[in-house]
Amino acid sequence: QSLVLTPGVTGSVADPLQPASQPWRVEFQMHDWVVPPAGNYSSYIFNLSGTGAAAQIFPNGLVALTDWRDSGSPAQPCFVSLTGHQNALIRFQRDLANKRAVCELWDADGTGYQQDSIAIVSTLSWTQTGGTLGSASTNTALGFLRVFSTIVPTGSRPPVTADTGDLLN
Repeated sequence: QSLVLTPGVTGSVADPLQPASQPWRVEFQMHDWVVPPAGNYSSYIFNLSGTGAAAQIFPNGLVALTDWRDSGSPAQPCFVSLTGHQNALIRFQRDLANKRAVCELWDADGTGYQQDSIAIVSTLSWTQTGGTLGSASTNTALGFLRVFSTIVPTGSRPPVTADTGDLLN
């Protein structure tokens, strides 16, 4: 029952504007991905404008998770690697209380854990809404995508299929 993101086909999602003070958690499952060719850094899995979160597959097998709502240090996305994985559960959190954005990845069976984080230096003015799935070069299957208004401790249980996001599901 996964949504297949085929190159050149995009979809729209209703992603309402979140307050600047709102923490969030984005969880998604992806499988059967094809890494884009060298030089292609625009293979978006999703770009959630209201939340301010985006995920891209890079040619080196990294998933770049971007927090558009905040300036971070270092000034780059948070990264997890797809290398050695076939079915990934990914969580990306905007943790304002601890001034950091955290990304985590597990295999679908809960093993293969990895995480990365960036420091949130300041929040940015934001007025965008809506979102998109896929891009001209994205080739993967999306098992689920959800956004929550709460965060969970880093390293807690991986996302599960039965959960329901309160901001986007």
